[in-house]
Amino acid sequence: MAKPKEKPKGWFATGKNTDYWVYHVRFGKRARQVTTDAKASGPKPVGKWKHYYKQCEATNVTIVGIETESAEKTAKLLNLKTRTFGALKALYWTRKGELKRARDLADGKKYSDADSLEASLDWLEAAIGTDFDLCEINDDLVAGLVDKRSKEPNKKFKTVVKLISNRTVNHSMTDVLQKLCVYARDVCKVPMQIIDWKLHRLPEASGNPRELSQVEEPMLLEAARADMEDLHQFEILCGARRGEVLAMKVGSVNLGSRQLSAKGKTGERIIPISDDMAAILTRVFRQPGFDLHPEAPLWTFVAARTQTFWRGKGENRERVRYVKGERYPLTDQVIRNEMARIAKATGIKGYSFHKHRHTAGSRITRASGIHIAAKVLGHGKNGENIEVTRKFYGHISGDDVLVAMNRAAEQSTFSKASLESAKTMAAKMESDMESDTTSELKKA
Repeated sequence: MAKPKEKPKGWFATGKNTDYWVYHVRFGKRARQVTTDAKASGPKPVGKWKHYYKQCEATNVTIVGIETESAEKTAKLLNLKTRTFGALKALYWTRKGELKRARDLADGKKYSDADSLEASLDWLEAAIGTDFDLCEINDDLVAGLVDKRSKEPNKKFKTVVKLISNRTVNHSMTDVLQKLCVYARDVCKVPMQIIDWKLHRLPEASGNPRELSQVEEPMLLEAARADMEDLHQFEILCGARRGEVLAMKVGSVNLGSRQLSAKGKTGERIIPISDDMAAILTRVFRQPGFDLHPEAPLWTFVAARTQTFWRGKGENRERVRYVKGERYPLTDQVIRNEMARIAKATGIKGYSFHKHRHTAGSRITRASGIHIAAKVLGHGKNGENIEVTRKFYGHISGDDVLVAMNRAAEQSTFSKASLESAKTMAAKMESDMESDTTSELKKA
């Protein structure tokens, strides 16, 4: 199929050997890209683009195009090196993944979010193809990838075959591919097709997040290690993320102003220190052998036995030696081992260290409302992402509603007066009934 000989005004070619023209249409703040038919001799959009073309004619919007003298010059302008999926994947990993991994290693994390990103990028490259043209990514391709990913087994289950959850499909495939397409469109200036990502997101299981009950809490604290009991209590009160806990330093704590600086995925934020949290931190500072240097880690543990082992992967692999009785910085693996031991000793099921955050979020929401919980939990840069808090921590039971209604009624004067009058009337009716009963008995 041959490309139209005459290039319409405001249109630009997507490459040297492409057989269609593309132009940008802008509706206010919304921008769209419209593709012509290969056999057309002029600007004749086909398929799903007809709707936008009709809107263009009806509203008389401005067509924003790229004027170039040749297709080769246009290809250079669009950064032709990133037109294939393999090139885009390599570029995205270099600029995003490696930076994320370097930051996590600098913070002392053993497991990095970059590991899951790398796995997702490798899966997408194997499924789509290294030489696949980015302009050919469309809704049909994304739907096929979602179907393929959702049929893969969950590797956590060894004895039984279970498929991965919808949440895993959304986070490990759909969200990553969406970020790649947006990056190619905005940064690399590749004319990507418009994809309705909401249609490809699978419904995730809704339900209240797991939180610690009043019966389970004393059992967990009793079974916890002596050198980590303060950590469990602190986490139940403040609900910090596990990455934020591991990155906390002694210098991050300011008991004078009652503030704690924490670094997490949303950047650096300030966590207010309550009275109970201040008491816990005071006990931590007074532990024997605790390093009070400002750059020393805030949360540590005491080695239970002397051992030597390897930690890390690839170039970051290192030999580590623990001496019994010595204090060392807390690691992610130590937390995992601690929670597994507690679950085995107490029989508490479905509870991990991250569930401490759910417990704190649920209790703060019940006590002070969803806006305060969003600020304490750090949803968004300044706690402005209320929707996340409402989704995960806004669940309340019927008892909570009843308590809230009674508290609201106590603040109104007419409710108090009505309550007193109702009590007086009920007492009067009861006394009248007793007097009537007594008089009838006397007559009998």
